Amino acid sequence: MKKKALAVVIVAILALPIAIPMAVVGGAMAVITGGVSGVVRGVWDGIFGGGPAGGSTLNIGEPPIVDAPMGSMVQAYAALVAQSFLGTPYVWGGESPAGFDCSGLTQYSFAAAGVSIPRGGQAQLNAGPLLVTDPSQLVVGDLVFFGELPAIDDHVGIFVGFTNGGEAVMVDAPNPTSYVRYDTFSPIIGADWGNEAYLGATNPGQNLP
Repeated sequence: MKKKALAVVIVAILALPIAIPMAVVGGAMAVITGGVSGVVRGVWDGIFGGGPAGGSTLNIGEPPIVDAPMGSMVQAYAALVAQSFLGTPYVWGGESPAGFDCSGLTQYSFAAAGVSIPRGGQAQLNAGPLLVTDPSQLVVGDLVFFGELPAIDDHVGIFVGFTNGGEAVMVDAPNPTSYVRYDTFSPIIGADWGNEAYLGATNPGQNLP
């Protein structure tokens, strides 16, 4: 990850006054020390002390992130907040650290970064701003949406990077039998994601530092 991107993460943590789990700080420090998987690898290390080999019994789907393109520090912070809750149970209607549903997690994470977004995935999609459809334009902290084309949302997550194979990775709270975790998806509009299709992304922090 470039030094500029690292600086963005550091400044985000220092500049935004919010008390979040110390895992986020540990994760950011792991990023600084040079893990190849950037933000995702760093936050995993901060939470679980080095990943599955470090003793975690949670299968939260850690992907091999190799590229985490950075946007605003607000987005970077929101993504770090979301990742600090990996393993938190899915709760229908949940919007607190006791449990999250998909849009509850995204709303909470952006609120922690100082950005107010609506409750509910459809409302978050409608709020925009909708990004161009080129996957290369995705940056860490973008909201990514899934459902029925062209724009009927059923699920939302927070983009955190790409795998070596070009799959996009999000942190999300996918369903009532799961928990906050990493999931991969194809960042091509209309691509299948389970029984749903990828609808596109928005950038709530687009005009912020």
